[in-house]
Amino acid sequence: MIEEYCKLFTSKLQIFIGKKSMRASGIICEYNPFHNGHLAQLRMLRALGDDPIVLMMSGPFCQRGIPAVLDKFERAALAIRHGADLVFEIPCHFATASADYFAEGALLHLAVLPFVERVYCGSESCADDALNRAARLLANEDDLYREKLRDCLSRGLSYPRATAEALDAYFANPEGDRKTYQELLGGGNDLLALAYMRARYKHQLDFEIKLLKRLGNSGERDSESARSVAYRSASAIRRELLASSQSMAATLESVYHDLPPLSLASIGLAFQSKQLLFSRDLSLLIYDRLCLDARRLEDLNTLPEYQDGLAERCINEARSLAYKNEVDEEFFEKLVERVACKSYTKTRVRRALLHLILGPRRFIPETKLERAGYLRLLAMSRRGQYLLKRSKKSISLPIIGQASDFKNLQDEVAKSWAELDLDADNLALALRKRAIGRDYRQTPLMLKAAKRDL
Repeated sequence: MIEEYCKLFTSKLQIFIGKKSMRASGIICEYNPFHNGHLAQLRMLRALGDDPIVLMMSGPFCQRGIPAVLDKFERAALAIRHGADLVFEIPCHFATASADYFAEGALLHLAVLPFVERVYCGSESCADDALNRAARLLANEDDLYREKLRDCLSRGLSYPRATAEALDAYFANPEGDRKTYQELLGGGNDLLALAYMRARYKHQLDFEIKLLKRLGNSGERDSESARSVAYRSASAIRRELLASSQSMAATLESVYHDLPPLSLASIGLAFQSKQLLFSRDLSLLIYDRLCLDARRLEDLNTLPEYQDGLAERCINEARSLAYKNEVDEEFFEKLVERVACKSYTKTRVRRALLHLILGPRRFIPETKLERAGYLRLLAMSRRGQYLLKRSKKSISLPIIGQASDFKNLQDEVAKSWAELDLDADNLALALRKRAIGRDYRQTPLMLKAAKRDL
């Protein structure tokens, strides 16, 4: 306690006498769940300097179209305990969108904070020059690139793969002296890094995008030495949690080497109280939407997200499963497997199904996104509180501490985003069999910063 107050006092004194400017590093994250790779990233930032760390984090649902395994406040608390100073929630309208729209929404909200000077993101390749070159083009596409992209899409390729092939065709590399974009963009982190860079150029944002090498491995590790070098991805950890979810001992043992102690304890407590969420928990809801309430979906194919036959494919495959009496807790993932194809990635299908549950018209992207809506504060350290208090007058958006603050929003679009946030949180709470309306009662968490050895 004394050490924490000393650090806070020193930080305030340095700012007051001008020896340290008010600056912070930003991270856009999901922490689904918070694992050793995330901890290593926060430690890397701390090693680069003692600037505060500000997070924009997904709420109850994530970009892949799945529920967050742990509650958003639990994940925010873990972030503060392990070194972050401020945690804001990405509005659900963006948090469950495509990579480009997700990046735009998160960065525009982060850009409102005047003290954020740089944003860090993980990258498999750390090919800064190649990614920046592509991002500048994607932010201002010319006719030649659009033609090459259309050609790739006409061959039935998914949008991410079509983008990579179009970039290779545009930036011809006859000597083969560098990696192709199909190789570079094979990892999810590089795809998101490209989306962040594109959003930065498109909206001419002031801060830098910095790449951090992702020390991870999505596969299995079968030796102690491998565990000390690589970190399993969040996707691999979720698969382990799901596969071993019949026994608490098996669940904790399966991820023991992948999670920091506090995160492991949170998983254990959530398992014990049946608070872990997975995509299977959406199975009966999506069955209801596609099989029992299909008349409401008649105009679904008029929406951008469901064009190219995706709406019909979802409805037909859902009914096919129902006719075969395969409506069980695995219905959601069975449907994803059957609908996904060369044109529709599994991630796109999961997002489309989640949006059906929450209301598909609420996820139509803004034609010309130029603004953020509000800053929903989830948690802060003492240093984060001081930083926010000192900068409050220069922050142009309302800071939302509780849902009752949403009534002060003037922008109609922001109000619709706020309503969606409340509905999404209530859905996650209902799936956990907890009382809804929590956002009206819960204030931002104030927590001690973690000790350096956590």
